[in-house]
Amino acid sequence: MVWTLRFFDDYGSGWLWAGDAATRDRFGYGPLDEALARLLTPETRAEALALSARNHATLNWDEPQTPLPVTPAEAAEFNARTALLLRRMGQELGPGFRLRDERMILRPWPP
Repeated sequence: MVWTLRFFDDYGSGWLWAGDAATRDRFGYGPLDEALARLLTPETRAEALALSARNHATLNWDEPQTPLPVTPAEAAEFNARTALLLRRMGQELGPGFRLRDERMILRPWPP
């Protein structure tokens, strides 16, 4: 069996989510980062938490449809690090898991 995971961060809640009914039945609903943590290195888990916190920091609680300021350099760094995180998680989880890249691409703001 190959488990399907969606890879995205919902503003600080985690990167790994069930991608189909079988995976949801096996691992549950909501973010699965903790459920799968034993398969990931401490460095990968730390990077996932750091990037999740960074993503959460872009949310404008007073006006959610308008992000907080993000420079082009910050956006580029975040996007590169999340691409690397996707690859690392895929490698560490192994062939029993398939990750679908559904991450939000961070854009500079204001445009």
